[in-house]
Amino acid sequence: RLRTFVFTVLMFMAAFAHAYFITGPDDKEVCNNEATYSTKEEFNSAGGFTCTRTDSYKYSFSNLFDFAMPSGFFWIQLLYFFVMSLLLLNIIIAVICTEFD
Repeated sequence: RLRTFVFTVLMFMAAFAHAYFITGPDDKEVCNNEATYSTKEEFNSAGGFTCTRTDSYKYSFSNLFDFAMPSGFFWIQLLYFFVMSLLLLNIIIAVICTEFD
């Protein structure tokens, strides 16, 4: 039963990873100046995780339940949290309903 849920979540995570990659960082020089940031977290908070498609996927998959808001991605991040919460709550409700049938 959970195979469909996992597949759906992975598809949405991939879709949002592509959305992050397409929008890119606010400042285009962020990608060229990665060495100037002292930590990886500082680089990611400036939008550096969108410089490559691989980094966008890593960010999307690793931050499934992380509610940090990187700069410049408010609406994408908000929509991401809404969709993932909706999917998770949908599965929880379905499991509870089938338990009490």
